[in-house]
Parts: sequence; structure tokens; C-alpha cells
Amino acid sequence: MCIFQDNLDDWFKEAGDMCDVYSHALCNIAATSASNGSVGLFFQRNPMGVLPFWVHTTWDVDLATDGSSNSATKGDYLIFPPSHWEQDLELGVLNQRAWVLQERLLSTRVMHFTASQVFWECYEHRSSEVFPSQLPRWMHPTWGYDSQRLKGILSDNVAAWTHYDYYTSWVQLRMAYSQCGLSNDSDKLAAISGITKMLSTLAGGNFIAGLWDSYIIEELCWSFLRVHRMYQQKPSPYPTTWRAPTWSWASRNAYVHPSHSRDHRHCAEHRTMATMKSIDVGTSASGQLKHASIILRGKLLFSSFSSENNEDFSMTVQGTTVAMEDTDGYLNFSIYLDDPELHRPYEQDLVCLSMWSCECNSGHPDLPKECRMQALLLSPRNSGHHHYQRVGILGLEYDGYDLFMEYATNDEQDVVIF
Repeated sequence: MCIFQDNLDDWFKEAGDMCDVYSHALCNIAATSASNGSVGLFFQRNPMGVLPFWVHTTWDVDLATDGSSNSATKGDYLIFPPSHWEQDLELGVLNQRAWVLQERLLSTRVMHFTASQVFWECYEHRSSEVFPSQLPRWMHPTWGYDSQRLKGILSDNVAAWTHYDYYTSWVQLRMAYSQCGLSNDSDKLAAISGITKMLSTLAGGNFIAGLWDSYIIEELCWSFLRVHRMYQQKPSPYPTTWRAPTWSWASRNAYVHPSHSRDHRHCAEHRTMATMKSIDVGTSASGQLKHASIILRGKLLFSSFSSENNEDFSMTVQGTTVAMEDTDGYLNFSIYLDDPELHRPYEQDLVCLSMWSCECNSGHPDLPKECRMQALLLSPRNSGHHHYQRVGILGLEYDGYDLFMEYATNDEQDVVIF
């Protein structure tokens, strides 16, 4: 029924079995609004505060300000809070805990007790006291907060879903998971190991340091955003001990955004620029890492980056300097540094490793084609020749793309990233 929290041997044994425990339970009862273990399920509340009610209007109002047709006509309107699911459940105190996301996703049925009402979710329905039959589709949480798309895929006929459906759902889940907090920093990968095991079984492939090896080049191009869930107590961006290599999103406590390669992977002009030669990873039974490194091969650009503030960067290569935006306002490059507490002014010599490129019009036939590329930003390590650590991600367009193609190494080279 529980894990002995003060017994590491029991924890290591049981943590790896969470997938079986929750996926085989008949129903999971969640104290979703409880601030701690002493609160329980029930709250003082007024049920009338969430019930829908009818309003009769006798006026016509033009809601448009741009000349378009958008008006509210007189009549009877049903009024109700549209965001209770997202506010009370997705952003509930319990669902901001990293371990709970996996438990919720693996459970076939969950009954959520919140401060406003009781919610229900299973493989087929989402319901509430306001909408007991089924939550209307348009009231489901927005894409960035909805971690349950994968739940529906896991419950359906496997043959009905493509391999990329699984991957897209994994990316969405990871975005939600990266916004959750942990009591123990070292649990970052262990708390989601049940999900990765299930995905590996259903879709094939392996998860290595939190990255799906079937999409490894795209997976390596994640970036950190400085946005966290509303009301969440923001953790320190740095774990107390090492738990993942710098090329893994699990190395920091921050909101992870997927690679922009997802927007272009089906384009005929999409090109993979780097290859993975090998990965060396040691993992414990609980899913925690012992060590990890990766060897990538691709073209390198040796460059210097500088910035006086948090917005405007410049990139200099062999005496040629390119600003982040040119005089016409075109974005030459975008830079996302992994260090969330980096102080300005900033100046650093870094190595850019090209990961993928694309020349297309983003699906808009009336627009001209644009050349774009994403590259890893690497900083040299003292541990050996061609040893690096990741420090950020670089997006290149226009003059930035041309600069890379002109000054990058002619031959591909191997780099070892820790």
C-alpha cells in the first residue's frame, strides 16, 4: 500500500514497480486540492457557487471592434465557470507534484476531490459535478496544460496510432511534467520511469536520460522556457546533486519546450545535419542515472556570443559580426541559454553543432522559402580533447544561416558531450 520513505532499499525496489501498481488499480482517489497529507479530501464549499444558471438578456451588443460581425443577441444564456478543470484540477496542488503526474496517467480511473467540486477522469470520459455526463470538448485544458492525451492513446487500440502519435503525446506530457516540483531532486527521471517503460513496450525504442532514442536528434534540441505553472512554488533551477548530463532536459528544474524541428519534420526540405555515434549511460533499477555521455558527429562553427542585456545578442565568427535582428527586423538567430540565472553582460566563445536544417515556407505557399537551422551551443571541458558540455540551443535564419554555412568546418567532426 505504500513505500517506506526512510528505507532506501525498499524505495529502490518499489519505485520501479509504480507502473504496475497504478495501472492495475480499479480506481485512484486523489486529494487534488490538499496542501499536505493532513488535509484530506473534503473542504468547506458552497455547491451553488459552481452550478450553471440562466440569464435572460433583452439587449443586442456588437462585440467587434474591427468591423467584423461579432454580436451578442438578446435571449437566454447559460452561465457557468469555463475554466474549473484547468484551474482546480490541472493546476491543483497535488497535480503540481512530479510523482503524481505518472500516477494519474497510469490510473485507469481517477476521482479528484477539489475545493470547488469533485471531478472524474477515465479512459473514456472527463466529468464534473457541473457536467456529470461528460465535460464538453471545448472545456478541456489548453495544449500546454493537458497532460492526458497520452492517457487516451495508451488505452486505445495500439494499431490505430502511429509511432509519431506516441512521440507527440510524450512531448506534450514532458512539457507538463517539467513544470511539476519534486521533494527530492534525484527523483527527476525515476518519477516518470513507469511512463517511459510503457511507451517503450507499446511503441518500441528506448528512453536514454529522458530522451527517446528513436528521435534522438530532435530530442536533443529542447530548450528551457522561464514559465512555470500558475501558483507553483518555483524550485531552484539547479538540482542539489548531479542527476543527468547537460544534454538532457532532466539536468535542470525548468519548463522544457520541444525542438522546432517538430514543425518541419514532414517537410520535404527537412535535413538531419548530425548523427549519433554512441551513448554511454549507467542506470539504476529505479530509473536514476549513474553516469551519461553521448558522442555526436556533425559540422562545427566556432563563434563568440556577447550581450549587454537579456534580449540583444550578437554573434561573431572570424571577425564577421551578425546582430540578432538585422535593420529590416528579420531574426538572424535566436539563442536560448540553459543557465536561467546567467548575469549580463555576457561574452563567451562557444562551439555550434548543427543538428537539423530546413528550407521551406512553413506551409504557406504565398510566402518565400526561408533557410533555418538549429544547433547545440557547446562549451569546452577540461576532461579531454573534443569534450564539451551543453550550454544552450541556437536557432539560425537569414544572415545567421548564411554565416554558419560559410564558416563551418568542411568536414564533420566528433564531439563528446557530458
